[in-house]
Amino acid sequence: MGHPERNVPDLLNYLGKDPKGSNPEDLKAAAEVLKSIRPDVKRFSPSIIDELARGDICLAAGNGGDLNLAKARSEEVKNNVGIEVLTPKGMGFWIESWLIPADAKNVANAHKYINYTLDPEIAAKNGIAVTFAPPANRRAKKCLPSW
Repeated sequence: MGHPERNVPDLLNYLGKDPKGSNPEDLKAAAEVLKSIRPDVKRFSPSIIDELARGDICLAAGNGGDLNLAKARSEEVKNNVGIEVLTPKGMGFWIESWLIPADAKNVANAHKYINYTLDPEIAAKNGIAVTFAPPANRRAKKCLPSW
């Protein structure tokens, strides 16, 4: 739980509130949930990959890439930790951006590269390699394993 900017919207969603909202009563309700689970939280840390892979912690909230990487590391060393990555309905997703600097010397090549990475098969291969979902590419989803 090392990223409050991600955890609070997830908590609001869990409570049936607007995850993008800023209603003080909704935020207070989310804070109450955090207070209620605090005795069970070992630490607030964005560094969960190795801790999960070793079995030092039993539950973590994190992004899919980090969680899938922890699962892969655990399986590589065959330590029987048994990590499961869950993505409940309504959870947020991350969209990365490609930017071309205004003073770029090869704008045409930059566009070619971006178009190449957005090809569904290439986007899926990149997503598999880094264990992060491809950026907003619905056609690439067909090429992905079911994580």
